[in-house]
Amino acid sequence: MYTPFKKRVIIIEDDKILLESFEHIVNISEKFVVVGTYSNAEDALAEIVRKKAEIVLMDIELPVMSGIAATEII
Repeated sequence: MYTPFKKRVIIIEDDKILLESFEHIVNISEKFVVVGTYSNAEDALAEIVRKKAEIVLMDIELPVMSGIAATEII
């Protein structure tokens, strides 16, 4: 559940099991909440400002655009 005191997190991971695991771990924390999950950097970059993410958990080996290239853009 979102509260204004939690840090907003976006997760970018192309492995579905890892993505769901990371999302669960972040969401059980009292300090963080996942506001978006993405399997590629392009979709995440299109949404990151709108989602007002404060933290990005990024896989570096993504299809098409790498996590490293996406981090440079962010």
